[in-house]
Parts: sequence; structure tokens; C-alpha cells
Amino acid sequence: MPAVNVFAKRMRTSQNKWLKRWGEDAVIGATLCTLGCNGPEMFSNLVSLYTGSDAGFGVVVGSEVFNLMIIVGCSILCAPELPMKLERGPCTRDISFYALSIAMLYWAMLDKEISQLEAWILLGTGVVYVLVVYFTSDIVYWTSQTTQSVVRRLSFTSGHGDAAVIHVKVLSSNEVQSKEKQ
Repeated sequence: MPAVNVFAKRMRTSQNKWLKRWGEDAVIGATLCTLGCNGPEMFSNLVSLYTGSDAGFGVVVGSEVFNLMIIVGCSILCAPELPMKLERGPCTRDISFYALSIAMLYWAMLDKEISQLEAWILLGTGVVYVLVVYFTSDIVYWTSQTTQSVVRRLSFTSGHGDAAVIHVKVLSSNEVQSKEKQ
């Protein structure tokens, strides 16, 4: 997609750190590329609404099932290296928001209608997702820095009154990767 590549290059070379973030592959993939892929679906839903067709809801749910099963499955099978390695932070983020979106759609459809308030809530959650995508690298960095320094002490008493202390160190993703290479 040449337009996305031009946008990404301009953002990556920007002097503004806030604009530079928009040039990250993960941010572009989860926002601009997603909008480019799902834009036609959004317009087909709008057309179905104004023509009185009930295809809109079926298009949304059906295409998501297709995306999840067929596109993900084919993409992984065509990957140059298997098993495909996934980054924990973005994967956790996307799975969490996907589960949330399914739960919210179920909630909104309980009465077989979607009110304007429910539509605003769904749209607002989408905006929250974009913000979380934008700040994912900060969130991952903060959590890895926090977990690197966390040492938990678990005390327990055996049946004989003897106390034992266990030290548990939570490893960061970098530490786990370095241990896997050994």
C-alpha cells in the first residue's frame, strides 16, 4: 500500500515524537491498515442500513469470523518460519480488546436493538483501543521495568511450625528470550 508507506516514512522521520509514534509498524497495522481493510465493510453496512437490508450485522459478524479463522490461518501457514513468534504485549492487547468487543456487541444486542447510547459506547471503546495501540510500547516498557524489579516473598508455615521463604523473580520478556537461547 504505497500511501501507507509514504505516511509511515513521513511519520518515522518527523522531529515530533508524537508523530513519530504513528510511524511504528504496530501502530500503523492496528489503525491505518485496519481502517483500509475494513473501510469497504463499513460502507457496505451503511448502504445496507439505508436500503432496509438486515445484511449489516451479518456482514460484520461473518467477516470477523472469516478474518479470525481463514486469514489468520492462511497467514500463519504462509509464514517463512514456523511456529510463528508473537510479541506478548500487542498479542495480549488485541486478544483482550477482541474479547471485550464480542462481550460489548453481545451486551448491545441483548434487546435486539442498538441504541444511540450503545453506539456511542462502542465507538468510544474503539477510540480507547486506538489510544492503547498508540501507547502500547510505553505500556510494555513500563510493565517490563516494573516486573524486572519485582521480587515476591511467599512465606508459609509447615505443619511443624518451621517457616520457609520462597523468592520468586518475575522475568521480563528479554530475560525469558535470553534463557530460551541458552
